[in-house]
Amino acid sequence: MHLQTLKEGISRFRKQLARPAPPEVLARYEAQYHFQEAWDPKAPDFAAMLERCLQARHSRRLWSRSGYEPRAVLLALARYAPELVRTFFQELFAERRSVEDRLDRFVFHLDELFADYRAHVARCPWPAHFHDDGYRMASHYLAFRFPQNYAPYELELMQALLRHLRAPNVPLSHDLERYFKVMRLLRKFLLEDEEIVHRHEARLASVPHVADNHLLLTEELARFMTGLPF
Repeated sequence: MHLQTLKEGISRFRKQLARPAPPEVLARYEAQYHFQEAWDPKAPDFAAMLERCLQARHSRRLWSRSGYEPRAVLLALARYAPELVRTFFQELFAERRSVEDRLDRFVFHLDELFADYRAHVARCPWPAHFHDDGYRMASHYLAFRFPQNYAPYELELMQALLRHLRAPNVPLSHDLERYFKVMRLLRKFLLEDEEIVHRHEARLASVPHVADNHLLLTEELARFMTGLPF
């Protein structure tokens, strides 16, 4: 990792944080807050609890946009087979397994359940469950449940970030453990800058958010340095 390139990126990012955050940025902080507030793995009505988790005033683009409806499908599956979906999330959040194994199993189980749903529910409006997107959506659930450990993942973002920072051996395929390790390392540099922390907190005044949200901020830094949109 080229330290000077990182420091220059953080310096430019500090100036960026003086501007109001766009809705797609605020959406992640608000969505994370609602997930943290509502998540209850023992809730008697799992589907209703999950619906409370997956809501936020700014987050329409996060959960729903043209041709991409992961929230709607997930809630439909939770109503169709609530105990199965409860188990899927319990396994996803069980830290005893590797993160890639947990994400793979989560998507695999959704594949099977969605196939069953389409076979038994008339007029299913969706062609897919939208979680076979290179771990992007499923990684949001990890980032919202464990803010200290995970940030939303995207292969293109990881590759662009590592190239930008002149890291050796940029992976050609998914390497989730490396991505999360790099994001935690970048967080340390961000939190050393008191002005960044102050500006970050000030611009979140308009939305509810969890206190420990700095891996979401690190994802912002990564997208800022690489020019990749949310």
